Amino acid sequence: MQAQEKSLEKPNRKKLHGDEYKELIAKVFQRDKWMCRNPFCESMRQLTPHHIQRRSQLGGDEMGNLITLCISCHQKVERHELSIEVIDVVVKFKDLKEGSD
Repeated sequence: MQAQEKSLEKPNRKKLHGDEYKELIAKVFQRDKWMCRNPFCESMRQLTPHHIQRRSQLGGDEMGNLITLCISCHQKVERHELSIEVIDVVVKFKDLKEGSD
């Protein structure tokens, strides 16, 4: 019976609050160059964070699960008029030597 009870528990997900969440969103906006990530839009106004995997579907508050959208594109996603598909992972390299760009 105990094993059955455990299967009903929700898996852990990262859920941030307050300043921690605000700091994460600022990092997401910075990563996304303060513009809507929809390539057909690219607005820099009324930006909002969007969870690729919804919180209600156990999506966590993590950089890899968040994307910057303008309010208009965010509403289109919520109304199922625009979809987001993650196809590949972006890998960035940074030279850590002093004076290098």
